[in-house]
Amino acid sequence: MPNLLLKSPHILLVDDEPRNLEQLMALLEPRQAVLFKARSGEQALKILSKTPIDVVVSDWQMPGLSGLELIGHLRATGFKGPLLIFTGTMLDAEHLQQALDAGASDYLRKPLNIVEFNARLDKSLQLYAQQYALETFNDSQNKLMALMTNRLGSEIQRLAQVQALEGLKPQATAYEQMRYDSTERLKVQFQELMAWSRYRFALKQIEAHRFEIRPLFKSIENKFSAQAMRLRLKGGTGMQALSHLDLLQRVLLQLVDNALRYTPGEVTLKCSDQGSYLRLEVLDEGLLSEGELERLTSDQISGLGLRICHDLLALLGSRLQAQRRLPKGSRFYFDIPVA
Repeated sequence: MPNLLLKSPHILLVDDEPRNLEQLMALLEPRQAVLFKARSGEQALKILSKTPIDVVVSDWQMPGLSGLELIGHLRATGFKGPLLIFTGTMLDAEHLQQALDAGASDYLRKPLNIVEFNARLDKSLQLYAQQYALETFNDSQNKLMALMTNRLGSEIQRLAQVQALEGLKPQATAYEQMRYDSTERLKVQFQELMAWSRYRFALKQIEAHRFEIRPLFKSIENKFSAQAMRLRLKGGTGMQALSHLDLLQRVLLQLVDNALRYTPGEVTLKCSDQGSYLRLEVLDEGLLSEGELERLTSDQISGLGLRICHDLLALLGSRLQAQRRLPKGSRFYFDIPVA
């Protein structure tokens, strides 16, 4: 999300009283914002038709187009930014409901309190930025998957068809065997990627729920029963998280699977209470450099498994991090809210 929306938003102030407009300008003057002002709802629409505006702050009662009608019109025509409405007379709960139904992001009572006003404006901007970032992310993901399905997928299918027609000769050379094996692996990896994409794009809304950590850890342990001698569980007893259980389980399964598959020795799945959040860690004895660990937790990662972890943690509002452990080993960890 561009910092402009958070640090230098374009704010349109609408009020038919010049003195009220000047007061609003004074309240917002300390902010790093670009301010515009309109004396009526009609004038506000003219400004909006010519100028990119991030936020509209409007009085309710105005001659001609009222603040409520202005907000309703903007929402009906696709304006997605915060719309704040303030009033000194429409103070009942019924009026608040009218404002929210029309599409207002927040409702303020006169006289405006500078601390409350700026706090509500900041909150509205943060929600707007998050929504914008999510829509941009989803749009880029849709384009990526369309590209992979229509282009990469069709090429892999053609390659697989040619290989199926040719078959593998009984006395195949090492080069022919390598090409055959690579094609087969490519088919499997592409199928896994498509399965993940179908799951990823089926997620319309992420809802957080309370659940206990220890049963989650036990479910992870059961998935790796064949390697039980190498997997250790630490912490989590009596701890409750506020997150999405299925997505969290998928992240931990992937991280533990990577650790067991690619590193020797013991692997520890750990949970610790950090006050306002829980820290989940996967500890292994792998010998990775700081540079390699940094790459694995950055946008440079190319492996599907860790890429999935990054995406899922982003949906959960968290981020994968990694550190070296002394005398040896690696530590992958992330934080989630405590219930």
